[in-house]
Formats: sequence, structure tokens, C-alpha cells
Amino acid sequence: MKVLNELMNMLHKLSYSPEDTFKDYKTDAKVNNRLENISKVNLFVGANNSGKSRFLRQLFISLYFSNHSNINRLKDNKIHCTFYKVSDIKSIVSDSVNKLNEVLKKDSSKQKLDQFLEEFEETISKKVTEDLDSNEFQKLVDYCVNKLAEVSNIELSEINISSSLTKPKDKDHYKIVSTNTKKIDKLLSKLIPKDPLVETVLSYIPPIRTLKKFIKFKLHEDKIEQGVYTHTYEYIEQPIIKEKITLDYFKECFPGSFKKPTKEFFRDELNFENIETGEDLYEKIHFLRNSRASQRKRLSEFEDFLSDNFFQGKPVEINAINDDGREEIFIKIGQEEEFPIHKLGDGIQAIIILTFTLFKNKDKEQIVFYEEPELYLHPGFQRILINCFVNIPNLQVFIATHSNHLLDLTLEYPNQFSIYSFTKVLHKSKSSFQIENLSSPNNRILDNLGVRNSSVFLSNCTIWVEGISDKIYLRNALSLFFEKHSNKQFKEDLHYSFVEYGGNNLLHWNFEKESEKPSNAFSLSNRIFLISDLDSDKDEKHDILKDNLDKNYYPLNCLEIENLLTVDVLKSTLKDYKLDSTDKLDFSEFDYEDYKLKPIGEFIYEVVDKEKIKKLASTPKKNQTGKIYNKLDFAKTATNHIKRWDDLSDEAQLLTKRIVEFIEYNNQ
Repeated sequence: MKVLNELMNMLHKLSYSPEDTFKDYKTDAKVNNRLENISKVNLFVGANNSGKSRFLRQLFISLYFSNHSNINRLKDNKIHCTFYKVSDIKSIVSDSVNKLNEVLKKDSSKQKLDQFLEEFEETISKKVTEDLDSNEFQKLVDYCVNKLAEVSNIELSEINISSSLTKPKDKDHYKIVSTNTKKIDKLLSKLIPKDPLVETVLSYIPPIRTLKKFIKFKLHEDKIEQGVYTHTYEYIEQPIIKEKITLDYFKECFPGSFKKPTKEFFRDELNFENIETGEDLYEKIHFLRNSRASQRKRLSEFEDFLSDNFFQGKPVEINAINDDGREEIFIKIGQEEEFPIHKLGDGIQAIIILTFTLFKNKDKEQIVFYEEPELYLHPGFQRILINCFVNIPNLQVFIATHSNHLLDLTLEYPNQFSIYSFTKVLHKSKSSFQIENLSSPNNRILDNLGVRNSSVFLSNCTIWVEGISDKIYLRNALSLFFEKHSNKQFKEDLHYSFVEYGGNNLLHWNFEKESEKPSNAFSLSNRIFLISDLDSDKDEKHDILKDNLDKNYYPLNCLEIENLLTVDVLKSTLKDYKLDSTDKLDFSEFDYEDYKLKPIGEFIYEVVDKEKIKKLASTPKKNQTGKIYNKLDFAKTATNHIKRWDDLSDEAQLLTKRIVEFIEYNNQ
């Protein structure tokens, strides 16, 4: 699956002021109060009451009201997402000092200047990291201006780095300070990067959301029918959930509640548009449907997304209709009659709320904050949601979640995800929260969540493979098949899921359907398609599996999954492992039959010079074959060269078709 470009100005790290809401949060970064290694998709995980949701909400509101484009207001921000290289700052200050040194006449002034430079170098050398956040940068600028003003015997109040100078009586001093400070101002202004948030849409999607309109009943005591009071109801137009959430979580954003910063430097008060609960979807669809072509295109793309992922490619049309005074969203799917959208399943309604804003703002850069998006979502829908996050350009998301399935999916996009584990720490009667940046899911996180991977129980059938590399090859082959046959679209973890049985562990599973023996495979799923390596010396195993699974058992006609690669793909893969010092990788002549039944790790060194490629496999020994060291990396490298259906070998195509037939049969 192709991953589109990331945000042009994606946040890569943040620092926050250890005050107010952030004061109880500690990170494992080199410099505390920094959130580092931020990616396109960022998961906040931890047990209940571990502080992750509060941190997410404070992150959203602090970024919303921050402004990093004006150097004089940086110190007012609670959060900082712009950073400055220490080396650049040193260069600018040194240049400014040299310029000032040229015009100073008094030795005492030059001595002060040397002393300043020495102190400055000492201050910089103590920095743990190679960059400063905007708050640290502001303090350093103030320090430099203050010291340089002292050198010229000019009061600090007469020097302002970003505005005109008050002309003092001493013209020489005025000239020195004016020249120098303007020089600093000009150079420092080049340091300030574009504020990544100025043109970015920030949205928050809370855990409580709905497409259904709220109503209130009216009791008519003057109208009695058969001794029963009659009732009528009317729709409530106000977005109740949105107003309640704003009051509970962001009350400081209400006018008059707290003193707000001036609009000269900060955004307006929090706009209801930035909190997505689904309550005002009618108005948003009505607006897009009646807008210019560029806006209508956003709605069409959203309808296509729903069509491709949930309605087997049938045309989908969404309209905001005023039906006898009742404002409702209607959806039409294929040839069906249109119907109110709230009659869709809760899972699809949830997906609509979670993704609509992504398409509405698709032409802009956006950062979206989600609380528990997995609510109401089948694991297959969670996969679709993650694919949506990864593949929409100019999008970055932060997610507070309890979903172990979302954690599992991070393994498929290691360069697109960051995981932050939140833990509550109690010190006597006071509590604080520890944030740990993790590279991948681990058992401790799952223990904290109190869950285990359960998607295998919820999909309609399972495909059993030996290991994760098998899954990578087959997932790629299925993707190419569905790309070629658009009328057959099945989703992993919804229509099917993979089970890794782990080689020899297969012997410990019992595949007799009616058996009461332990480790019965059908206790996981009663619809199993099992693929095994050739294992020519294990005829008894093959016979047992064939008897129990019949046509749903598929032993490979080659040694193992890697042996399904074509000659061209194998050569291209090995070239990726060529040493940098090697200009060209030459191959001995070979064809598919030469390695069909040989361990690939052993065959590699028969056709290429082992001195010219990275060490891929172990050297064959007595009674042992050469094995690829990292089959996962090899599989990922190989599938990068399998981009078309025709890049698959005949055997790989046949296996893929058998799998699709199995999936199709079990999803009728």
C-alpha cells in the first residue's frame, strides 16, 4: 500500500511549560517537558485515569491558542512547537559581536564584550540537546540584548529587538547599538521558521458523538385521549454535546470566563467548528452540496471513500434534506431507496463522524485530536480508519485510545506511528503522570490496557500462515488481486484475518472439528484456510491436515513462501542488499526450478558473490541449511518489487486465487 507524503509542516516535537494543566506531566526525553519523535499518527495509551485524555485535550487547546510567528509573544505560550539550532544561534551572536567589536573604542567596553562572549559560550555548552524551543530561544535573545546593551552603556528599555530604537543622547552609542541590534534582529528573523499552525486546521473529536438529533417532549394536559395525556416533540437545534464538552473541557475559551490574549497575536476564541460531534453534520453537508465545484469535490471524495470501503463499490450519495420542516441527512446506496442516515449501523455512523472532517478539510493542512475513536468500530473498521489516517496527505493525528487492535496495526506502518504510554504515579497524597515514548507495542502496554488481540474472533474467516513474513507476502498479493478485480473487495480483520501458527507449533494444534482435545483450532474460528511449507519429510502431518481441512488445506509446492518469488523479483531484492562499495552485482545464470526446493538463504550464495552483498544468511553447516537472518526485512524488501499482479509467480497467483475463493465463500 502506497503511503502518501506527510504534512509539509508536521509537528516533530513539542515542549510545554511545566505550569497549569501540564505541571504534573513528566516525559522520558533528555529534556523534561518535551514530547519527542512525533509522527503522522500518534497513540496515547494507558490504563483508565492515567492522564492521557487530559493531556490530549490540553495539547489541542494549547496549540489552538498558541502563536509562534511573533518572537515577542513566544513567552506567553504554554506550548512550543518551533525549535532553533544552537549552532545557528552561536553563528549569529558571534557575527554580531565581531561587528560590535569593530566600532567600540573603549578597552573597558571590549573587555565586557569578551566577557559576554565567554559567558554566552559557557551557557550554550551546557545545553543537553542541539536545539532550543521557542521559550528557551526567547530567553536567550533577551539575555543577549541585555548584555550587549550593557556593553554600550545603554539602558535595556531603550533597546527593542523588534521595534524602533529610542534615540539616546550619545550619538556614538546610538550608532553602535542601533547597528548591532538591527543586525541581530535581521539575522534572528531568518532563524524563525514558518509557524506550523498558522494555516493548519485543528479539530477535536470527543468520545461522545452522534448523528441523531436530540428532541424534547411537550406534554399537552388540555388534550386528553382516552384518559391519556398527549405528547408532541420538537427537535433541539443547539448542539448539546458540543456545548457541554466545551463547558467541561475548555471553559476558559468562553468570552468573559478568563482574560483572553489579544487577537493581535492569537486566534479568536474557540470555534464550535473545531469540535466535531456529528450534531451539525446536516449543516456541513448542506453547505458543501451548495458550494463551488472545489468544495463539492470534497463531498464527492467522501462519498467515494464510503462506497469503496463499506458498500462494495456501489455509488453513494449523501444529501441534507428538509423534509416537512425536519432537517435530516439522507443516504442513497446503489439502486436502493434513500433513507435517513441514522438508520445505518452504529459502526458506519461512527466512521462518518470520525472521517468527515478529514475530507472536508482535505485541501488544507490539519491536525486532528481523537478520544477513543475505536468506540462502536469492528476491528476491520479500525483498520480502515488507520489506512485513512496514513493515506490522507497533510494530516496528522493524536489519539487517546484503549484499543489493542490499533496498537497491532502500528507494526504495519512503523515509520508512520509513535506510541506514548501514560502511567499514573502516586507520591504520598499527590499524583503525577509519566509519559514514555515507545517504538512499538509490547506486552506491558497490553497489560495496562487489560486486553488481548481479539480480531481473529470477530472476522468471518481466518487464514493460517507460518509467520509474519508469510503474512506480508500474502497481504501484498491480495492487495494486487483486489486492485485488478475491483468487483471483489474484502477487508482484513473484517472479512478475514491472519493467524500465525509458528512453524513447528502447528503440531500442537488440533484440527478435528468435533474433538474435545485441548488446543482445538476451531475454538478460535470455525472457518480455517491453512497454508503450510512443503516439509517433504512430514507426510503424516500433511495427511492429518488434509483429512480435517480438505480443500481448505494448501501445502506449498515449493519449500517455503520465499520460494514463490520470481527470478526477476529475487534479483531485484538482492540488489537492494548490495554493499555501497560494490558498483554492480553480477548473478550466475539461474531459473525458478533451480531454487524452487532449496532454502533461499543457501541459494543466494550460489548465484552472487557473498563479498559484494550485506550478510543476509547463515553459512550452511552439516545437517543445517543456510537461513535468512531477518525474514521480515527480506519480505518487506521483496514486496517493494512486487507492484503488479504479473510480478507474482504462477504458483503465487494460484494460491492467492484460492484464498480469495475461500474468503468470498465465507462472506456470502
